[in-house]
Amino acid sequence: MTTYIIGSRQNPIFPNAEPENIIYVNGSFLSVKNNQIKKAKQNIVLSPHIFVKNYEDLIKYKKNTNIKMFAKIRDLLADIHFSNIYIRPTSTSEKLLFSFEYKNLNADYLNIYKNEEFDEFIIKSFFLNNIISRLKYFIKNFFLDPFGVIKYLLGFRKIRMMHNFKISSGILGLMIAINDKKFNPPYYVIGIGLDNSGYSYKNNNRINDRKNHLKADLNYIDLLKKFKKYKKDIIFTNKDLSDYFTNN
Repeated sequence: MTTYIIGSRQNPIFPNAEPENIIYVNGSFLSVKNNQIKKAKQNIVLSPHIFVKNYEDLIKYKKNTNIKMFAKIRDLLADIHFSNIYIRPTSTSEKLLFSFEYKNLNADYLNIYKNEEFDEFIIKSFFLNNIISRLKYFIKNFFLDPFGVIKYLLGFRKIRMMHNFKISSGILGLMIAINDKKFNPPYYVIGIGLDNSGYSYKNNNRINDRKNHLKADLNYIDLLKKFKKYKKDIIFTNKDLSDYFTNN
């Protein structure tokens, strides 16, 4: 009863455990050739940018985006059956609107997160359902951005757009595994680290660098560290993130 969450680092370190479920992150399924996971249920977490209808719009958003890689991922997704596909919303300004196309996806369950649904999921995962706990968290983590908090409280800024909540797709995979009862522990987080070094996408001009999400990822991991069950159930196979998680 094991779940793998597989990110995009090159030469990922696999444990000696047979998974019941695998959660791939974006294009990580392209490079995984481990025979022990072929019988596991296949699941995937995807960036919405992969499904932008006109890739020229992405180039306007961020220059040098490797649209060939995105097109390759999108084409190959049509040939693979997944148990579950999860597509996150964009975390950019709502003024920046893309047209998306989600055709030819082959899955038993397809969850294309709506903006409000994703915000609620993030709040729940950060254990901030209570407004008092949410305000305490804001005071602790957003003291350098008081206007951002005011904008959120007034409804002008969404949780997913706030720096301290912009989790990476890799950590989102872990978050989904923890919250969805169909994924059982232990949760092995594979091919995800603290920086860009060694990532298979490093030279492919990824739409979001690791550093853009690191603060939010570490905030979430810091919360998990407070619970004994998570320290027991979650194993990061990359040394840098493993050391961070296991050291108090």
